[in-house]
Amino acid sequence: MTSIEALLQPFIGYMELEMWEEAEEELKSLPPEVQAHPAVQLARLDLLIETHAWERGVTLANSLCEHWPEEPEFWIKRSYCLHELRRTLEAKKGLLAGPPKLRQQAIYMYNLACYEAQLGDLEAAQQLLTKCFKKDAHYREASLDDSDLGPLWLSLKKQGISPDAWVKRG
Repeated sequence: MTSIEALLQPFIGYMELEMWEEAEEELKSLPPEVQAHPAVQLARLDLLIETHAWERGVTLANSLCEHWPEEPEFWIKRSYCLHELRRTLEAKKGLLAGPPKLRQQAIYMYNLACYEAQLGDLEAAQQLLTKCFKKDAHYREASLDDSDLGPLWLSLKKQGISPDAWVKRG
């Protein structure tokens, strides 16, 4: 465990207990010399996401993507915040503009599939989900309960295809 990870342990504990104010206080109490560290900034972004502070999340994530453009997680989380603000096209464009290594991650494929489904490109959503499931099977079950994929599931049902069956073979 690095010294930064050790410093973040109380914050992580409060996050797991959904004690948002205490988690924020832990971040504020960290030494000034670590406040700008990417792990601390990511923790701050995670807190904003958990508390649904989407606008502040976008603002912070924009800065993080600018300072650490090769860090995939910042791009993923920025797009997530944009999507939650109903700025889904921006979320999609933001993911597509991310670093090349981002495109290899299952969460990239999954989130992009959700954005495509919401934007009406159900064929692209299906293709992305298929790639995602091959990369990480745990997304199969979770996808069935994801309202962002609702347009895709409705389309499959209209074609006489069970979303459960499609996910199992997808």
